[in-house]
Amino acid sequence: MATVISPHEIALAIGKREMLIDDVTQIAQRVPFIEVAPARLFDPGLLSELADASDRLAAKVAKLQEAQGADR
Repeated sequence: MATVISPHEIALAIGKREMLIDDVTQIAQRVPFIEVAPARLFDPGLLSELADASDRLAAKVAKLQEAQGADR
């Protein structure tokens, strides 16, 4: 039996992909500014938030790269 995908499901998937592209683009655009920001601007709370986000993002990138390697 063939799987039927509704136009609504297709539109939803396209929308999610566009949101993901926008999120990744925003991160990539902000990194250069964060890289050059003076250390004195990073209080302990902000540094902790940045470190947590960086760790989580690095873990996601590693998983995605691993999955792409398995697909080859």
